[in-house]
Amino acid sequence: MTPEGFHNIDVAPGPNVHTVMDIEHQKLPFEDGLVNAVLASHVLEHLAHLEFVTAEVHRVLKVGGLFEVYVPYGHNKAFNHIRFFWPQGPREIGNVTFRPSSYLLPWKLKLNEVSERGLPLQWHVQRYLHWNPNFGFARELHFVLGKITREEFESRFVF
Repeated sequence: MTPEGFHNIDVAPGPNVHTVMDIEHQKLPFEDGLVNAVLASHVLEHLAHLEFVTAEVHRVLKVGGLFEVYVPYGHNKAFNHIRFFWPQGPREIGNVTFRPSSYLLPWKLKLNEVSERGLPLQWHVQRYLHWNPNFGFARELHFVLGKITREEFESRFVF
């Protein structure tokens, strides 16, 4: 763990990686209800066993703890993505008790950065307006889910 309280987990060794493990098949190395927050940035779209991973995150989070997620927006088979996310995604990521606490759809690139990357401005505008929807992705989903108690969940939702 770093002095700031972070513990980085990855499937491969690298700088600032504290634990190398397969999060799809191994339990997270923390006690139940110990962790304040979990960040998964561009990870979930690569996972075949998302339900196991979200159950593990739920297990290690404290009540009130946050699970912050960034994933590419929409359908794209590039970069070995096996799972695709849409704005309704947070309700579909597993049978665990989370509540959405923020829901954003930010731009991934600014228009003035496009010319610096050598792409014509017209191409980029078309991408953001989805006139050319089958090439790449321009946006990402960001959501933050908070862990609640079973009682709070049952009091909020009617079955």
